[in-house]
Amino acid sequence: MEVRHTAGEALSSEQSARIHQRLVDVQSQLGNGESAVVYLPEIIRIFPEVKGMELLLVSNPEAATNYEEWDKTLTGRDGNVRRLPNGALGLDFVRGQKESYFGGAISPEALKLLPEMKSESEAHGSTDVWRRVDEFTDMSFPTLTSIYRNPSGDEIFISTQWFNQKGGLRSVMGATELEKIEVDGIEVQYRLEEPFIFTETNRLQSLQWIETFDDRSLLYTVGTPSLTMTKEALIAVMKGLQAR
Repeated sequence: MEVRHTAGEALSSEQSARIHQRLVDVQSQLGNGESAVVYLPEIIRIFPEVKGMELLLVSNPEAATNYEEWDKTLTGRDGNVRRLPNGALGLDFVRGQKESYFGGAISPEALKLLPEMKSESEAHGSTDVWRRVDEFTDMSFPTLTSIYRNPSGDEIFISTQWFNQKGGLRSVMGATELEKIEVDGIEVQYRLEEPFIFTETNRLQSLQWIETFDDRSLLYTVGTPSLTMTKEALIAVMKGLQAR
C-alpha cells in the first residue's frame, strides 16, 4: 500500500480553518446517513496530486452509540480485529461508524459529477458547489471506526481498514512531522498534520501500522484532533489495543 504526495500551494492555518468551516456548512444541511461531494476551486492548487478527482466528500454518517452492538459489528466483519472495550484506559465509547473518521469514499458515479460542478463553479465566479450523492457501500477496502473520549474531553479514534492483500506502509501523504517508530516490536508510522482541513482544531496526530494474515491485511489508525494529547498518549492507546 503506497500513497504518493506532491507538494502544492502552501496552506496556512487560517485558510485551512476557512475550508473546514465551508465543509461543516455543507454537513449541517445533510440528514442522518446522507453524503455529499463538494467542489472547492482552490483544492487543486493545494493538492495537485488529486487532479481529476478534486472532490471532497462530506457525510453525516449513521452512528452506533451502543458499544455492545458496535462490538458485534466489528467481530462480525473479522473475528481477529482488535478492539478496545468501553472504559478501557479511562476512555468512554462515543460512537462507531462504517467509514473513516473523516468520512466515506467517493463512488465512481459521484466522481463523474466533477466536470459539471467545476463548470458551474466557474460560471458563478469560482464559487463552492456541492451535490448530495448516494452512500458508497461497494468498497474494496472497507473501514470501521470506533470513537472514544478521554476524561479531558478529547476524541480518540481507532480505524481499521481491510485489504485483500499483504503489504506494508511504504510512504504516506505529506505531514508536518513524520517519524517511524517501533512499539513492542511493531513498525509504526507517527504523523502530525497541521494545518489539517478535516478537523475543527486544524490538527491531526496519528499512528498507523499493518497487521497481516494469510489472506488479508488490516491497516490500523489510532488518531486524535486534540491540541493537547501527546504522541506518548496515542502510543498508550495503541498498546491497550494490542493487549486485546
